[in-house]
Amino acid sequence: SFNIGYGYDANGNRSQQTGTAGTTDYTTSPTSNRLDSLTDGVTTQGFSYDANGSLTADGSHTYGYDKTGRLSSVDGSTAYAYNGLGQRVSKTASGTGTVYAYDEAGHLVGEYDAATGNPIQETVWMGDTPIAVVKGSGTYYVHADHLNTPRQINDQAGDPVWVWDTITFGNSTPDEDPLATGTPFVYNLRFPGQYYDSETGLHQNYFRDYHPSLGRYIQSDPIGLAGGINTYAYAGSSPGNYIDPLGLQTATAAAAAASAAESSGMSTTVKNIVRRAMAVSPYSIAAACLLYTPSLDAPECEMPDSPSYGKCWMMNEAGESDEADVAGEEGCIYCVKGDKTGSGKDYVGSTDNLGNRQRDKSDGRDREGAEVVDTYPKGDRDTRRAKEQQAINDRGGVNNLDNKRNEVAPKHWPSKGITPP
Repeated sequence: SFNIGYGYDANGNRSQQTGTAGTTDYTTSPTSNRLDSLTDGVTTQGFSYDANGSLTADGSHTYGYDKTGRLSSVDGSTAYAYNGLGQRVSKTASGTGTVYAYDEAGHLVGEYDAATGNPIQETVWMGDTPIAVVKGSGTYYVHADHLNTPRQINDQAGDPVWVWDTITFGNSTPDEDPLATGTPFVYNLRFPGQYYDSETGLHQNYFRDYHPSLGRYIQSDPIGLAGGINTYAYAGSSPGNYIDPLGLQTATAAAAAASAAESSGMSTTVKNIVRRAMAVSPYSIAAACLLYTPSLDAPECEMPDSPSYGKCWMMNEAGESDEADVAGEEGCIYCVKGDKTGSGKDYVGSTDNLGNRQRDKSDGRDREGAEVVDTYPKGDRDTRRAKEQQAINDRGGVNNLDNKRNEVAPKHWPSKGITPP
């Protein structure tokens, strides 16, 4: 068992850790949320960053990044490479190369020896839950928790071969030989979307890298403040309740699990995060390739006309799907007053089901009692977005609100009959 306590500052940065091993104090920059140093009362560990806010040295390793901000090397010897979707597809460490394969939903399904092409191990998924591992000539069964984090793997006789009883932030080592057979069973999946790198102790988390000992990412969030006010925090500093499968934005595990049946296999929650990422930040254009269609009219992410790379899904500022899957004929445009948003400004949104939307407060906006200001026919995304944009303009424009972006680019307002602020 573990007895560890954590303290936090107003921005959600860990300020202190207490436990049987003693007390560690964390010093964080109040203007950037970068971790400057930590001390256990005897020694002090310092941290260095590049201009993008990515960790370059932590006293144990040095980190290098490519031009897109992805971790590309460690200590000048370990190297990583990524594909156009932002997935890590290869690693070379200590002279050994590993390549990775993913399914359409972005789950890691296979690890292979780069020199021979032989499989190291392959994972079988049911939705977002890992359920089995194929390794050598054997099949093993994965037991996952409420977050879809693997906790135990059994062989076909039902005996455990791998057990991970983790400390809160995932900074514990799995028992790879619980029955003391002398043959360790290595399995590297950790929290949803994470893969353990033994050469660094980091968890590769799709678009970023997570430092479990520090309980935070080593890079600032590629989507900026759209992912939260603290761009280094992992899962709202509550990893027992929330997940961040793409390393971009916290999601509820329950919401991700409940919406795992879309055509591509990726959960609605994860798709919405990708859509929001592509709309907000050019760093995430790689993720956009998975879902982009020319009809996506995100003004901060203009992309050239091209064929669709996937099913056309639309989202609004709240990160909701435009699929009309709720009984009734009309959706609504609504306004959340400033006393119920984190910024103190009003927020305009749209939804096919306000009752369901009111139950989700994960973005810091309390939609209980939100004012319905307009309606639209369900499934008519053009009308939905035009009316939402008009409601934004009627309240002084996006810069006057808690909204992060326009729903319709200003150049299209005249053709859609949208009146400027």
